[in-house]
Amino acid sequence: MARLLFIAHEATRTGAALQLRDMLRWLCDKSQHEITTVLLRGGDLVQDFEDLGPVIKVFVVPEADMAERVARKVLRRPRGSALQSAHDLLSRMPHFDLLNANTTVTGVALGLMHALAL
Repeated sequence: MARLLFIAHEATRTGAALQLRDMLRWLCDKSQHEITTVLLRGGDLVQDFEDLGPVIKVFVVPEADMAERVARKVLRRPRGSALQSAHDLLSRMPHFDLLNANTTVTGVALGLMHALAL
């Protein structure tokens, strides 16, 4: 069983997102691979992706706990980007065997996350 990370630019009913969703459904039906999806933007297919495995929503920035907010303010450090937060979360997980970006729009995310693969 492989750990697979897919990066999608959005979860709308458009060609690339629909094709990725359908491919992930096929993979879930035909294999035991563990699928994680990073969504750069939302849309009406978010639930479809969540039904197939864990989804990291880059368009939703997690709220930092009080200690982190105080430390950031005292040290005068800006809040990290949502993409960086997603990377930090994924880097605490076991490495992935495959990274896939479904469009060129996801290139920046793929560039940041390439070190998450073995």
